[in-house]
Amino acid sequence: MSIEFVVLAFFMVKHYLIDYALQMRYMFKDKHIYGGEGGISHASLHGLGTFGVLVAFVGFQTAVVFAVFDTVIHYHIDYIKSSINYKNPVSPYTQQYWIMHGLDQAAHFMTYVFICWLIYR
Repeated sequence: MSIEFVVLAFFMVKHYLIDYALQMRYMFKDKHIYGGEGGISHASLHGLGTFGVLVAFVGFQTAVVFAVFDTVIHYHIDYIKSSINYKNPVSPYTQQYWIMHGLDQAAHFMTYVFICWLIYR
C-alpha cells in the first residue's frame, strides 16, 4: 500500500473522531455565525488532528502549513452548511438533510484527498 493511502486512512479516522466522537454541543450550535467560538474551536481541533497525522510523514513545517489550510477550509465548509441549514431547517428524517450532510462530508474528504495530492504529486 502506498504512503498516500495510509495518510488518507489516518485522515478518515481523524475526521470521524473529531466530527462525531469529540464534537461538543457548543461547537455545533453557532457554526452558522461567522467567527463563532464553537465553529472556530471545532475547525481548530481538525487542524490539530491534521498536524498530528502529517507531522510523522512530512515534517513539522509542512504539517503546520497543511494544518492551517485544513482549519480554514474545514471552518468554511461547516459555516456554509450550517448557514444553509439555519436559514432552511430540515429534519434528519428528510432526504434534503442527508444530501446536505453527505455533501458536507464529501467536501471534507476531498480536502484530505487534495492535501495528499499536494504532498505526494
